[in-house]
Amino acid sequence: MKDFQLGPWKVYPELNSIAGENEVRIEPQVMKVLCHLASRPGRAVSKEELIQEVWQGRFVGDEVITTSIWELRKALGDNARQPTFIQTIPKRGYRLIAEVRPLTAADGEAAASKGSGRIARRPAAAAGLLAATLLAAAWLWLPQLLSSSDADSPQQLAIAVLPFREMDGSAYFGRGLSEALAGELARLPYLRILAAESVNQSDSESTPLRETARNLGAGAVIQGNVQREAAHVRLNLQLVDPGNGQLLWSQAFRQMDSLLPLLILEAAQKAAQELPQHFDHVPAPSPELLSELEEQRRKPAVGRQAYENYLRGLYFWRIRKKAELHQAVELFESAIAQSPDYAQAYAGLANAHLILADHLHAPSETSLTKAHEAAQKALRLDPQSPEALTAMAWIAWVRDWDWTGAERLFRQALRINPSYSTGHQWFSAMLEVAGKTEEAAFHASEAQRLDVLSPIVHTTAGMVAWTADRLEESEECFRKAIQLDPDFFEAHKGLFWQALQRDDTEAAASHCRRVQRYVRENDVWSPYTIRFHLEGACESDRIATRGLSQEDFRYLAEGLREREMRGFVSPLAWMELHASAGHAQEARRWLQASILSRSRHVFYLPKYLEVNEETRVFDDPLVKTEMERIPIPLEGSN
Repeated sequence: MKDFQLGPWKVYPELNSIAGENEVRIEPQVMKVLCHLASRPGRAVSKEELIQEVWQGRFVGDEVITTSIWELRKALGDNARQPTFIQTIPKRGYRLIAEVRPLTAADGEAAASKGSGRIARRPAAAAGLLAATLLAAAWLWLPQLLSSSDADSPQQLAIAVLPFREMDGSAYFGRGLSEALAGELARLPYLRILAAESVNQSDSESTPLRETARNLGAGAVIQGNVQREAAHVRLNLQLVDPGNGQLLWSQAFRQMDSLLPLLILEAAQKAAQELPQHFDHVPAPSPELLSELEEQRRKPAVGRQAYENYLRGLYFWRIRKKAELHQAVELFESAIAQSPDYAQAYAGLANAHLILADHLHAPSETSLTKAHEAAQKALRLDPQSPEALTAMAWIAWVRDWDWTGAERLFRQALRINPSYSTGHQWFSAMLEVAGKTEEAAFHASEAQRLDVLSPIVHTTAGMVAWTADRLEESEECFRKAIQLDPDFFEAHKGLFWQALQRDDTEAAASHCRRVQRYVRENDVWSPYTIRFHLEGACESDRIATRGLSQEDFRYLAEGLREREMRGFVSPLAWMELHASAGHAQEARRWLQASILSRSRHVFYLPKYLEVNEETRVFDDPLVKTEMERIPIPLEGSN
């Protein structure tokens, strides 16, 4: 069939691609289904007809048809309940309802003007790419975001890849290899790969496998151990049904330690073939996929030392504390120095700088610039890196205030890896600020499903629910975070402000004391926390006090100056201090500096004012003018 226009999409059957704002590649059989529907626009096409025309009458089950329709809907951004492209006709089949017309020469020229070639093909992987990078180039199934309202979505199998046991006692090696394998498996459709943070936290030799799986919500578990044998590494894998403890599959893989990414690639390839043998709703990998995987295995791998530095960098990055984040930066930089074409190391470096900025351990503008440079290099080497795309999305939002561009990049990253919990969490944070509360709630919920044991994920979901005025749901999320980490101060802070809103001073005082203890013990002087350093701030007669006395102001100002001698202090903290003391001119000056610093936390200032009710300074016309410079494109609930 010749190229054609389908609504806003241009369809190129020979290239197995559709192009709109972004270009998406789909499987050949799925393209054949689309072409057959397009050859009969507006007409109901039965499943039997599709089997006859697309599969030449070969025996295939209904699931193959519904899976193909599901993949098309995801690629087109369609919804089964309110379709704009493919309508399900009960007991009859499917009908293409969007306009179909041939592509004209003008259409072709317009497409060509966007760049050379219709599909942005990935460059050949250079020596040293991580296994996840190698495999991303080969995998033809780029799964779309799951929609809870999509009636044709196949059931997903939730898999936990437990940290591999290791004989040398290092904390990072087996864990890093297990995360690399999980990253590869995340490319497979219909698998929901549970986040490494939750899996690592839940794994314990003293915890029964069934209990671990239940805590994570896993329907299958991959576990194993790693052994170093002179110049080789041996990986022993097992696929286990946690419900009954049955061993479904086991295999050993052995590779030279200089070719560790290939070890993971081989294990991923075999697991992709084995999973459909034991779980009916997991489809078999296509011959095209396996052929390209085999081709990727022949490419040179990253050097051993660079790979191990990358794994160690990931290990420290997940801890999220200042010293460990700086260690992660050094390790990612070492990996890059040893393998200059190492895309995943650049992506790791970008995300380490982003967390340093977001946690206010470094000036935002400096860290965001470094993150941007690293993410750009990662994408030049691997345009399909979800980690690098997510980093670029965050930068587009926080630094560039490009809300549209950020949303496009987040969606692109999550199409490539729908199991990327960090992508869902960060995207939900942006959507919350933008006022897109329903979609923000969806992505926050996806992050919770994928990372069930992460306090920050549950706290983010709590903030999203709070913004949408779903207060009971918000409180439940905050309490989940506290159950996982009783000292998680961000969740206590959320419950503190909520208690103040409902005039529950007893509950507010309890959470205030938990926050106060944390910020004092950990030297935290970040925005919206400085008041907790005051003596007596959590006493019932002071807890609802607005504004600051001159004595309190001097005490906190001295504390901030001392903190500046030990490291970075956000200008937003100074702005908060002067605003609380009623210093309009100084508050305005520090607000200007906060806006220029491009800190994400400035977006939450309106919410802070709503809760804290410190309106004296913000009624000042000049301060109001500065506030209006904060670009929050509120759209209301969508």
